[in-house]
Amino acid sequence: MAKLLHVYFDTDLRSAHAGLTKLLAKRKVKVSDIKQGDCIAFFNRAFTRLKMFASGTQMLLYYSNGNRRIEPETVRLLPNFVSGGELDYNAALKEAIEKHFAKKLAR
Repeated sequence: MAKLLHVYFDTDLRSAHAGLTKLLAKRKVKVSDIKQGDCIAFFNRAFTRLKMFASGTQMLLYYSNGNRRIEPETVRLLPNFVSGGELDYNAALKEAIEKHFAKKLAR
């Protein structure tokens, strides 16, 4: 199961791969030390766009949810819904909703 190691909010996503790597270096995070399947996520201020790094120094994906916010409940699930450089955000959102209601029904 993939893990989200670090999440950074209010990031200027225009800074591209090199800029995001520098941001991580300032925070003493080595992208090259990320294990297979683990990810680091960067969100813009509006929480509508996302960039993710995967293991090594490869950019895993860039995702835009148009003008709609990415739901906070989906953030930790996102690495599990990436395949071939594509993010299935709707599947992540569906799982987050199902988990939410399962907890409510268990009470």
